[in-house]
This record gives sequence, structure tokens and C-alpha cells, in this order.
Amino acid sequence: MALLLLPVIVQGIARFTKFPALIAALFSIATSIFTFFLKFFTRRVITNLVIVSMITASAVLAYTAIESLLLTIKFYVPPEVSIGLAIIAPTNFTACASVLFSARLIRWVWEWKAWVIQTMSNT
Repeated sequence: MALLLLPVIVQGIARFTKFPALIAALFSIATSIFTFFLKFFTRRVITNLVIVSMITASAVLAYTAIESLLLTIKFYVPPEVSIGLAIIAPTNFTACASVLFSARLIRWVWEWKAWVIQTMSNT
């Protein structure tokens, strides 16, 4: 009796083992595609984050440099010159100057990226 059931059991097991192999193959293909897109988008995102962080760091550096230069000038000049500069320059002069510097830096980076893309596409 047990020998008669053996082919039925083996056929049932063989039928169910086809599905995991198919699922494993599909999962392997999906994993490969996902990995490709992940690598592709990760490089672009990291590149853009590096550019944004460099621009932010340079803006902070420009603000700090301008603030320290103005503070140094105020320390060494007579008080009349400081009063005269206060009449001409607004109170947010440091912020305005650092924004102008940052805008020029962003434009330079944009032009540089466009030049690199154009150079790479012509080769």
C-alpha cells in the first residue's frame, strides 16, 4: 500500500517544487533591476548632495569672512568712518554680500556642469 502512494507523493512534491524555482528566478531578476536603478540614482543623488553641501559651506564661509573683515575694519578705523559706513551700508550688508557671492558661485557651478555635460557628449 505504501509503495502505491510513493509515486503520488513524489509527483506532488515535484509539482510544488516548480513554483519556488520560478519565484526565485523572478526575484533574482527583480533584484538585479532594482540594484541597477539604485546604483544609478544613488550616484546622481550623492553628486547633487555634494554640490549643494559645497555651495552651502562656501556661502557660510563667505558670510563668516565678510563679517570678520568688517569687524576687523571697524576695530582699526576711527569711529567717524564706522558711523559714515553705517549711513551708507545697510544693517544687513553682510547677509546681502554673502547672498551675492553665493549666487555667483551657484551660477559658476551651473555653467561648469553644463560645460562638462557638453564636453562629455561631444566625445
